[in-house]
Amino acid sequence: IILGAFQANCKKRKASAISTATALTKKKLQSGASATEQEDIADKELFDRIVKWRLEKAHAEDVRAFRILTQKAAIAIANGKPQTATELLMTPFVGKATVEKYGEEILRIVKQND
Repeated sequence: IILGAFQANCKKRKASAISTATALTKKKLQSGASATEQEDIADKELFDRIVKWRLEKAHAEDVRAFRILTQKAAIAIANGKPQTATELLMTPFVGKATVEKYGEEILRIVKQND
């Protein structure tokens, strides 16, 4: 019962964060600048390290970078600085598959940046 309530709370918080982020992104994009230029990135150095890792991973897996991690997810991670897999899963634009496949690497990057 407790776990179910926790999971429901996580889903509700994530849905709210995604809704807010999506509304803000749509509003900001109306001015014509790119999403990266528009977003407030709390830790630009961490964001740059995540993007570099994402590009290296995409090259290694022979896929486009957004298939590894979207730009919005990279911004959300740089702003939220999750420390655990649960926190990473609660990060807007980061799903279960991403956490399962790349979570340890992403968290390592975040922790190295502290």
